[in-house]
Amino acid sequence: MRNKTLRKWGLFFDRISYKLFVTICVSALVGVFMVFMVVNTLMIMHSNNQKMAQQEAQVTTQNMVFSVEERLENLRQYYLYSAMNDDLGWFLNNRLAYSDYARYKVIDSALGNNALFPNYINNYVIVNISNNRVISTRGIYDFSEMINKEEILNIYENNTQEVNRGNWVYIPDGTDVDSKDLQYHLTVDTKGLNYVLNLPLGTYSSKGFLLVNVETQEWKRWIWEEINISGKAVCVLDSEGNVIYASNSGFSEQCQKKFSSDQPMKPSRMEVQGTNSIVSGASSSILGWNYYVAYDYGTFLGATWKLIIEFLIAVMALALLSFVSLRYAIYQPVERLIKEVTDDKQPLVSGNELQFLAGQFANLKNDKEALDQAMIQRRKRLAELFEMRLIRSAVSAEDEWEEYVKVLGLTRHKLYATVAIIPDLRDTSISEDEINEDAYCLSLAESLPDSLKNMPWLPLIYDSCTLTCIFADDTEEALLAQISRYNKAVKEFTYSNFGFQIQMGVSELHTQYRHLGRAYHESVFALQYEPDTRESSESDCRFYIQSSRAAEEGINLHKYEKEICDGLKAMDKAQCYRLLDDFTDRLRTFGEWAVASVYFAALIDRILMEAIGMKIDILILCPEGLHKLYQQIMEAGDVKRVRKNMKKMLIDPILQERSKLLVDQSYQMMAEIEQKLADSKGNITLNECADELNVTPAYIWKILKAERGKTFSEYQEQYKIEEAKKLLQTNLSVSDIANELGYTNAQNFIRFFSKGTGLTPGKYRKLTYGSI
Repeated sequence: MRNKTLRKWGLFFDRISYKLFVTICVSALVGVFMVFMVVNTLMIMHSNNQKMAQQEAQVTTQNMVFSVEERLENLRQYYLYSAMNDDLGWFLNNRLAYSDYARYKVIDSALGNNALFPNYINNYVIVNISNNRVISTRGIYDFSEMINKEEILNIYENNTQEVNRGNWVYIPDGTDVDSKDLQYHLTVDTKGLNYVLNLPLGTYSSKGFLLVNVETQEWKRWIWEEINISGKAVCVLDSEGNVIYASNSGFSEQCQKKFSSDQPMKPSRMEVQGTNSIVSGASSSILGWNYYVAYDYGTFLGATWKLIIEFLIAVMALALLSFVSLRYAIYQPVERLIKEVTDDKQPLVSGNELQFLAGQFANLKNDKEALDQAMIQRRKRLAELFEMRLIRSAVSAEDEWEEYVKVLGLTRHKLYATVAIIPDLRDTSISEDEINEDAYCLSLAESLPDSLKNMPWLPLIYDSCTLTCIFADDTEEALLAQISRYNKAVKEFTYSNFGFQIQMGVSELHTQYRHLGRAYHESVFALQYEPDTRESSESDCRFYIQSSRAAEEGINLHKYEKEICDGLKAMDKAQCYRLLDDFTDRLRTFGEWAVASVYFAALIDRILMEAIGMKIDILILCPEGLHKLYQQIMEAGDVKRVRKNMKKMLIDPILQERSKLLVDQSYQMMAEIEQKLADSKGNITLNECADELNVTPAYIWKILKAERGKTFSEYQEQYKIEEAKKLLQTNLSVSDIANELGYTNAQNFIRFFSKGTGLTPGKYRKLTYGSI
């Protein structure tokens, strides 16, 4: 029974797709993991939530107590300072009369400063014991006239120690007279918190004392201001546990119980006014009072619930991402393997993909020849890809080169050359309407025998209306002999099988694989030359001509090439036209078109290479291929017509495309100029900058004028001054800064900086940054 059940499950998994199986398993795995993580995290958050809330409540309460103490301490320090007032000293030694009202205003202004302590003070009083004179917030009078003089004397006598120190006294049942009372001006309020101070300071013989009554409502406002909206109730107990202030009677009883506990200040949860709250306490150094605050627990939970919601959203996003990633990681290799095996971009597989792959691998195992053929085809495609990247200068890293050579089993050589082949249909009976060079090239490449396909170092490939291959050897003689044999064999095969001839162009010999892109263009350009021989008279390969060979004929081809290319860089159309006209006039003196065509071809080669170097897309200049462009320029067979064609088909399009590129790259060029200045600390010339950026000095000058409104030298000077200002913010000496900016001595730097700013570096540093 058990085996039967297992077989049923096995058949079920064989029938369902592997993708569905992976989806189910990944969903279950991710779901279980996420549920576990969410539950565990929520439990931890719930466990830590109370601790966090209690800590926050404790910190808030302590900050409140600190703020209240700070204000009272500021008040105490202020009255200690005011007690040294000269007019107050005069009052203690003299009897103040009504004629001395000016002195009274000075004393009142100092002791009742509402601008500095708005609403802090209910009233103050200074009693001169020696002459029974009183100054208070409410006027000047004799001590005998004071309504509550016995209470004031009791405060002084009962708190002698506090008075001598200048300290705080709390009087819960003190006097608190209404301002509408007729005795208001002769009464001193003492109810609540009072500051008493013996006068004068620093003496043992008392001449009087100061009493300052703090506004109780203001003191309460300080408390509520600090605990903000989360505070629901407040209670203040003295050092004996008696209630000083309570916003709720029920809460005060709870606080007194908490005060008598072992940990009176420790935060705890309790119900206050029917609300689940956290009660936190803190002790004050003033009179030893204990402050208790009840905070709404929901206020703290609000932020926590927000975090929980954000966490759940993040978990859901993570679960979705994990599901997609795991499903992709597990199934994608199988899907790619199916595509490789079936050679189909969208393979349709019914049933289980693993069973399908097992069947495919069984077929491959039984058919070794098919497997070998597949490997050969893939290696051939890889070799063609490698060659295509080489001729397009796309292989620049040594590691990539080594990897290709190793995988393809190629042998490294000292010399490399590129060969370009095109069909020569001029002497055939094929009409012009029937000519399809692409078809002929592809047919020739496919039908070559293996002996010819394997002769080059890299195989024959088709690119831009041209067949191309690469030869390699360790000596020039051996390499040229290979190319000559290949040329002869391909010609014989082409003529016998297709009935037409071929033309073969050969590049210069190169020692670096990075130069094979240039070699490819050289081989294509060489197709425009007359046949040349290097090995034997039987070879009619067309070899790439060098400028040095042209110089032997009496024309400095290198000079014309360089100056015309400089004109293209500088966007100087007039210079390009003038030089081309002069070059053409020189060629006319030869009188032979065959000779002139060689020079024209070499010049066209150089111009096209320069266009590639300026990052101009070569397909824009010759959309139908390089061979077609040469034909269109040279087909006239006349020097003047070729000159006209070169201007129209080469010079003008290059200038037009370069203009677009320069406009598009102006911001990038400005950034590169600034980077060059930064790299050199401003010590770079205009010509050096232009050479490194492969542009003309005039172009840099134009960019700076357009973007910054300055010449290169002005911008360079501004840059160095700004750099110097930055360095002057540091602790570097002027000599060190001069050395950092590339000056040979500090005096040169000081002269430069003074000229640019009108200040010496030291003066600028002192005025701008002070002492560093």
